[in-house]
Amino acid sequence: MVIKASNITRIYKMGSISVKVLNHISLSVEKGKFISIMGPSGAGKSTFLHILGCLDRPTSGEYKLDGLDVVNMNDSQLSNYRNKKIGFIFQLFNLLPKEDIFYNVELPLFYAKKKKKERKERVEEVLSLVGLLHRITHKPNQLSGGECQRVAIARALVNCPALLLADEPTGNLDSHAGHQIMEIFTQLNEQGHTIILVTHNEEMAKYAKYSLYLRDGKIEK
Repeated sequence: MVIKASNITRIYKMGSISVKVLNHISLSVEKGKFISIMGPSGAGKSTFLHILGCLDRPTSGEYKLDGLDVVNMNDSQLSNYRNKKIGFIFQLFNLLPKEDIFYNVELPLFYAKKKKKERKERVEEVLSLVGLLHRITHKPNQLSGGECQRVAIARALVNCPALLLADEPTGNLDSHAGHQIMEIFTQLNEQGHTIILVTHNEEMAKYAKYSLYLRDGKIEK
């Protein structure tokens, strides 16, 4: 997957006040890159990541994924595209607390209308990849924070996305668990996944091969 964002601006309206969060950002990312995005709070990191992941739309500018103009897709088209092409990992895991790990990871496959046997095989495959196949019947409250994040990574991988987007994936974890998660990202990148990571942690950012620094809605370096 090739990412090409040109002159991306995002303005939020707060009553009569306009707040420019992103200010004419341009970025090209080739398939197989591992990029970290850093910067102070309020720099626009998460907003930019949400636009790259088609969770938000820019106020102006162009954004293409593999040559497709995603800015002008309707909501249904965007939803289908996200489910097939993009995997998300968030700081708070976003797991369903009353459901077991199998169901949490399987859910994207329901939306993709995969058959039951294929769902089962794929869930077991990705849980094995993150070392949690033995926890398949457990619920999130029976797991550590690091294990919950590994479940979230398995869920992000289950539809074989070309692009993985991670927003502060180690923010709620201790240092040891954080390094374990980053080692998984490194392995995934070596397997060909394109990964874009937002983090405040310089130590974790070093796992990426390339880094961007955002300040005041602009790429500073």
